[in-house]
Amino acid sequence: MLAFLHLATSSQSHKIVGNCKENGTLNCYGIKKGSFNAITWTKLPSFRIIRRSRGQIWPYDFNRTAYLTDENSLLLPDLTPEDSGTYECLIGANPGGQNSKSNVDLEVPVCVTEPPVPEPPDLPIPQTVGCFLAICLLKLLLPIIVAQVFHGLRRKVKSENPLPLS
Repeated sequence: MLAFLHLATSSQSHKIVGNCKENGTLNCYGIKKGSFNAITWTKLPSFRIIRRSRGQIWPYDFNRTAYLTDENSLLLPDLTPEDSGTYECLIGANPGGQNSKSNVDLEVPVCVTEPPVPEPPDLPIPQTVGCFLAICLLKLLLPIIVAQVFHGLRRKVKSENPLPLS
């Protein structure tokens, strides 16, 4: 009968959606300060992640980095869709108390990445200098060419319509 009372638990469940490539914090619900002697986070069905017991943190051999915050929340940095699943926070009560657990269903949508914008290629220095000189020469010659064209048109108009002598 005593073993049955020790294993009795109360349970809560919560759902959160995390953003890809951001940190995810999963709260352990139902904790009252000083009302427990151990907290264990597990990714269901049975992958133990991290545990706090007697003031010390004990990480398990989980397949990614995870931290336990001062508030006993599970911190998963740099979320990916592989982190989606059900996480369980098991609260081991002090003697005479009741164990409890809370589940957090984490959903992380597929990561959408923007394709990299290609940078324009750098021109080699001789081509860059050549283009610069060509533009400078064009800027110098264009006014001369325009002036010559207008001067030629003006001469043509004068030759076709000479001024009468008085």
